[in-house]
Amino acid sequence: MAKKFGYARVSTNKQDLDAQIEALKAVGVHSSDIYKEEISSRIKKRPKFEEVMNVMEPGDMLVVFKLDRIGRSLKELIDIVEKINEKECNIKTLSGNHVIDTTTAQGKLFFSLLAAFSEYERELIRERTILGLENAKAKGIKLGRKNVLSTSEIEDFGRMLNTNMKVKEICELMGISKSSYYRYKEYAEAVQ
Repeated sequence: MAKKFGYARVSTNKQDLDAQIEALKAVGVHSSDIYKEEISSRIKKRPKFEEVMNVMEPGDMLVVFKLDRIGRSLKELIDIVEKINEKECNIKTLSGNHVIDTTTAQGKLFFSLLAAFSEYERELIRERTILGLENAKAKGIKLGRKNVLSTSEIEDFGRMLNTNMKVKEICELMGISKSSYYRYKEYAEAVQ
């Protein structure tokens, strides 16, 4: 059977959780299912919020007084809503400019729009990254890991590959790790 879980948060201990808790109880959230936290929303790690997210099961509902109690920025809210959707749970707000309830058509539409904006934002970031990489290459900026070995050392390395030396011996002699050994080996074999 689906349960209602409440989450109440204030930023400092000078603020009072009572109004939020009473509002959560008024819509049927049992006292033992209300997770209370006194922590700034700027702090990413909120133990009580993570705890309520972990106990929720498909069909359950997270009830919050206002949307800003669970997230400060649009991006953070979108991430949280996506996690709630992945858990096949719902969310309901009790006040604010827009009361949201994902068990209704309007609530589902609202969160679908949030998800669409999130995907759009990720796509813009990806496009900007690709454009930045292309511009760097066009300017002659070499991307990727810097070589540990000089050109002459790479030639020496290639010659050592044709001997009976063990991988460990070559690594110690050249001052490289095993992963670098295999990377240079691949490169040396390609240029031969």
